[in-house]
Amino acid sequence: MRAWIVAFLVFSGTLQRAGIDLWSAAGIAATANLVGVGGSILGNELCVRLGRRRVVVSAMLASAALGCVLGFGADQPHLLVAGLAVIYGLLVMLDSASIIAGTVTEAPADEKGATMAVLSFVGFTASFLGPLAFGVVLDLAGGRHSVAGWGWAFALLSLGGVCGVLALRRVPLRAPAP
Repeated sequence: MRAWIVAFLVFSGTLQRAGIDLWSAAGIAATANLVGVGGSILGNELCVRLGRRRVVVSAMLASAALGCVLGFGADQPHLLVAGLAVIYGLLVMLDSASIIAGTVTEAPADEKGATMAVLSFVGFTASFLGPLAFGVVLDLAGGRHSVAGWGWAFALLSLGGVCGVLALRRVPLRAPAP
């Protein structure tokens, strides 16, 4: 999301009526990213109160849904697109601290370092491949001047959240220690 949000917001801005006073794409993206940091902390706190799996699954599904709405809604009023982008920034980060904390918690004591190494490797690999795949889908689905192209590219990002939910359904949680 962070790699493409400014370009998306610039595109969305070109679809607005002439003479409308637009908040800058960079400003909206910066706000979305800053809100995302708070979202990560908030998500972990919600996990403590409501349960890790419930919060993580809810965050993944909500960010997947909103990602599709945002991408296919590029031609909507600028204030709406800006608001959705900021909320999306919060939702995509809501599960991050919780996933890391849960992964470390569930790892056997003598494998915590290796578990963190694998988690980092997977995360950085996805951070590299995600923007590439986004760009490929954007090009194949109509290009940078197409609302449908942006919609399908954001839908690809949403697929990551849906896959995360499906993966979590297959992972049993360890029983808490007595």
